[in-house]
Amino acid sequence: MVLITRYDVKEHILELNSKQKAALRTLGQRLKPTVVIGKAGLSDSLITNVKAVIARVELLKVRMPAGSAEQRQQMADDLAKACDAAVAGVVGRNALLYRSSEEVAPKNRIVLP
Repeated sequence: MVLITRYDVKEHILELNSKQKAALRTLGQRLKPTVVIGKAGLSDSLITNVKAVIARVELLKVRMPAGSAEQRQQMADDLAKACDAAVAGVVGRNALLYRSSEEVAPKNRIVLP
């Protein structure tokens, strides 16, 4: 198992492999959506809020508005890019975003396979 440090984050975020995504999706099944995106879509205040939350928890479940699967995937990708995070998966109207953070206590950090 590899612990991603702050300096590795940018490099690893763009290249999460399928094994890492599967591990994150497993952890994300227990989570309830922390952020809900309304009909207005992505806004600067929403992105600021997501950045603040994901810095504290590393793995974040986001609930998106109804739309086609392509629209939801695009919204998840746009949000992840704006927050320097990675999309671990999109299932239905929920997306899982991951970003390693130094703010999280070492015992609570997510260790990727």
